Amino acid sequence: PAVPVVQAPLAPSRALPAPPLVLPIAPRIAWQRITERSRSLGSWTHEGALVRRLGSYYFLEESIGFGAQGEVWRGHAEGSEEPLAFKLLRREFTRGGSVVDVFLKERDILSRLHSPNVVAIRDIVVERDTLAIVMDYVPGGDLRGKLASDGPLPPAEVARIGAHVAQGLMAVHAADVVHRDVKPANILLDSSTDPATPRVVDFGIARIHNAVGTDHLTGILGTPLYMAPEILLGEVPRPASDLYSLGIVLYQSCCGVTPFVGDPGQLLGQHVGRLPGRPEGIPDSLWGILNHLLAKRPEQRPTAQQVAHDLEKVRPSLEGLLPAPRIATPPASAPSSDSPAFG
Repeated sequence: PAVPVVQAPLAPSRALPAPPLVLPIAPRIAWQRITERSRSLGSWTHEGALVRRLGSYYFLEESIGFGAQGEVWRGHAEGSEEPLAFKLLRREFTRGGSVVDVFLKERDILSRLHSPNVVAIRDIVVERDTLAIVMDYVPGGDLRGKLASDGPLPPAEVARIGAHVAQGLMAVHAADVVHRDVKPANILLDSSTDPATPRVVDFGIARIHNAVGTDHLTGILGTPLYMAPEILLGEVPRPASDLYSLGIVLYQSCCGVTPFVGDPGQLLGQHVGRLPGRPEGIPDSLWGILNHLLAKRPEQRPTAQQVAHDLEKVRPSLEGLLPAPRIATPPASAPSSDSPAFG
């Protein structure tokens, strides 16, 4: 015999307060209410998943990463199925009205920066104490993860990735932006293409930081392992600073370790006053480019355009070469006679 089904009575619905006011930065399509709501303001359940609303146009679906600058979410815009990435910046960025003003002014500059090797900024959202950057969603991992799993890369692949990153930096520098934090974690590998296309991410935060010029943001940007000597000495970052960082990234991609290691004080001294040791297995043509990138004085480094050209030029000669051996510590460095610390 059939088992009778007993249905529990439904809990009475509760009205939620009105959504928060949003500082408008562009015309928006009015959002439609999602039928099923959770009890927390600003979030709903949709198709079994908890969805958080951002502004009047976006929905955040899943947290996909954390970093020194904030939390990254995957989501979408109202009426669109295209996935987007949202970086919700740390609370330090919300202290003071000047930050919000700059955030809005920089929106148009950053949204015009387009390159196949840059993760484009689609929008900037300001909502109460939340500041968010809306970006392309890039499937696949980043260069940091690839190096951790695969170890040193073949020389031809190092040249390919480096050329793409240099092309991305060309676009960034042409927009009068200095990235300030070029490192493997900020080089995404877009798996929608074969081979994966390197794309530079997080250039917009440096632009906002430099425009605000407030002390409370100091220290958020930059990673000492990859920072140029002039930045460590307190000078204003410049495009050549990004090229030095790219040189560190490519060095690590060749052998699995950065040329200088240690605590921040030790790193400062090495970046400023020591020449990197050459690992075994790096071809002469590729080492020459790395050496040029790692020049102590910024005026002695190549431009992003020169680097992209040089790496593409040598890449055919590197095809078929095996990766250099993976090492745990860098080769011994040597004193530099051309340190920017001594004029």
